[in-house]
Amino acid sequence: MSDFGKNVIPNYLESGESVYAYEFSGYWKDVGTIESLWEANMEYISPENALDSRNRQWKIYSRNLISPPNYFGAHAHVEDSLVVDGCFVDGTVKRSILSTEAQVREGAEVVDSVIMSGAIIGHGAKITRAIIGEGAIIADGVEIDGTDEVQVVGYNEVVGVATDED
Repeated sequence: MSDFGKNVIPNYLESGESVYAYEFSGYWKDVGTIESLWEANMEYISPENALDSRNRQWKIYSRNLISPPNYFGAHAHVEDSLVVDGCFVDGTVKRSILSTEAQVREGAEVVDSVIMSGAIIGHGAKITRAIIGEGAIIADGVEIDGTDEVQVVGYNEVVGVATDED
């Protein structure tokens, strides 16, 4: 019972509870599916979107850990992306979001993807159009291609053979 429109509101109405509406004119995106979660993140970093993350009136509320500063290595290349505190980047990141303390190691490529907190993308790995879960490890050289459908790697999953370095 997690969808407001299909479960929560109908159950309240059936039980005789009062339900009220609030007219909201800001940005809203229902992220009830993997595809819509991916779309919302890609819309956020798109240069064409109307959202201005630098506008102090437009706040994003989240729990932020105290993390070390970001590290961008000699091989790092980042474009049209959001890199949150504590990330380690020594690969290529394009049109993607790296959450707190995510790692993209040397030779890795992350394109059109969302990498959750603490996830590690190994040397030479290639991630395209995917959501990589918190704490997941994508081993060296692994390719995840979501060209046809957004690919998801779950929380703390390991894909490939992880090394001692991971």
